[in-house]
Amino acid sequence: LYSDSVWAWRIAEGVANTKMKAFKSKLSEEDIWKLVLFERSFGLAGKGWDADKKSWVDAASASAAPAAAPAAPAPASK
Repeated sequence: LYSDSVWAWRIAEGVANTKMKAFKSKLSEEDIWKLVLFERSFGLAGKGWDADKKSWVDAASASAAPAAAPAAPAPASK
């Protein structure tokens, strides 16, 4: 999943080697952000993305943040 700022950049700059062209010359910055907000409404109602399961789940059971990374191992003593 991409952040809102990444989507705004992709809309403004386009995506190389795809049919997604840049819209920065056609849309104002405000309009690009309105489009990002509109795009966010495409999510499934009552669903949230579970980063651990990498799938849509009921919003109440969706993990709010990705699981913490394991602690780094202690340096080996000599």
